[in-house]
This record gives sequence, C-alpha cells and structure tokens, in this order.
Amino acid sequence: VPMKTSDEANAMRWLAYQFVYEAAGGVLHLGRALPRAWFAERDGMAAEGIATRYGTVGVAYRPEGDALIAEVTLSLRAQPERTLVRFRHPAAQPIRAVTVNGAAHHAFDAVRGDVDISGMAGTVRVAARY
Repeated sequence: VPMKTSDEANAMRWLAYQFVYEAAGGVLHLGRALPRAWFAERDGMAAEGIATRYGTVGVAYRPEGDALIAEVTLSLRAQPERTLVRFRHPAAQPIRAVTVNGAAHHAFDAVRGDVDISGMAGTVRVAARY
C-alpha cells in the first residue's frame, strides 16, 4: 500500500514532538515525550534545528556518571513564558540535584523530572543527578 507524502511527513513531526513541543500558554517543552528506555542509551540521543514559533531549538541528552546531561541550544527570536527540560530516568528515580551551566539550580520538579530554564537562551548545559 503506497503511503501519502503527508503521512510520511507526520511521522517525522511526531518524532520531533518527542524532543520539542510547544504547549498552550507559551510553554516550550524539551524531551517531554521521550521514552525512559532511550535515556539508558550510552550514545545518547539528539534533535537539532527544530523550528518553533520562538526560534530554532535543539536538545541532546547523554548519560554521564550518576547524571543525565541535556545540552540545549536555544536560538530564540522571542522568549517563551516557560521553558522546561524533562529528564526521565530509566528506573524512574527522582532527581536529587540539578546544575545549569555548572551552577546549582533549584527550579525543578524532582518527581516529574522537569527542570525550569525559563528566560535562558544560547547554549545551556543542564545536569540532573540521581
């Protein structure tokens, strides 16, 4: 059965939504729908150059010791109301501590796995420790 071009394009868009999703109320979610098992991959995972209404966004995740690292690229022309980076530990462990660009960061939901990096732009390194 031949596929329509629009159906093929939808599959790519749905994959992009796993990495970058614009929600109602001006919230930009990064990694919101990524499967937990993907966070166990030693090589990590990434999506780059995702176009949003705020600008171009990318996120790359990788494990590093007792932490999961997200390298976020925010080439923004407008700032979203909120920007949340989601971490999903493969064993569903809660986050114990977070650093953003090497500094302690306290705006996170340990159970849900969301780290609030609202107001930031450029390259942002987020480390969630378990």
